[in-house]
Amino acid sequence: LVMYLPFEEGQGDTTKDLSGNNPPGKLLAGAKWTKNGKFGNAIKFDGTASYVEFDDNDILDPKKVTFTMWLNMNSFVGNPVLLSHSQNEAGWYIQNTEAGEIWMCLPEPGNDHCIKTANLKMKLGKFQHLAITFDRKKIKYYLDGELLDEIKLDFTIINRAGTLRVGRWGNGCCFTNGIIDEVAIYSAVLTKEEIQLDMEGELLAVDPTAELAITWGFIKQNTGY
Repeated sequence: LVMYLPFEEGQGDTTKDLSGNNPPGKLLAGAKWTKNGKFGNAIKFDGTASYVEFDDNDILDPKKVTFTMWLNMNSFVGNPVLLSHSQNEAGWYIQNTEAGEIWMCLPEPGNDHCIKTANLKMKLGKFQHLAITFDRKKIKYYLDGELLDEIKLDFTIINRAGTLRVGRWGNGCCFTNGIIDEVAIYSAVLTKEEIQLDMEGELLAVDPTAELAITWGFIKQNTGY
């Protein structure tokens, strides 16, 4: 587990990564707490300026990765970026297009390469679980625990330093309008069954190589939530 953001504080201007791998992030430019998360509290983004920011960390560029999160979008206007690790425009990011489609964009030499799928379209006004996996050979898109697309990667992915942000892109645009909850980043490609457990709040792979799993409830209980 590289990062786990339950967004349960409910007050203040910082939020903890319960994986222990990253220092607390900062709620900036009007990002607000809400009690209307998928599981307890969450963070509400206004679509114009608000975001959450974490300092750079090399572990945020794993060779194999799974991203998961719960989303309740109010609008797709402006092609909102949900999660990014970038400096200016360079780096990886997950984007929601104005058509509701999800793109995963990855850094290659001299550019960013967006892997587009028309098979996954988000809806407004309801919580949906998004999961994306890739291993530098293929990328898979899941919505609400179901695999909707699998695309081969035919380019070289490189690592780039950058700041991790929830709710906007690195160049200061593409702000999210809606609620984001339970963001997790794993340094492993989760199976469909593991993603469904993540979706239900039942699994966090603390050390995939040791096949060690722990419930979100246990982590929250033992970290003051």
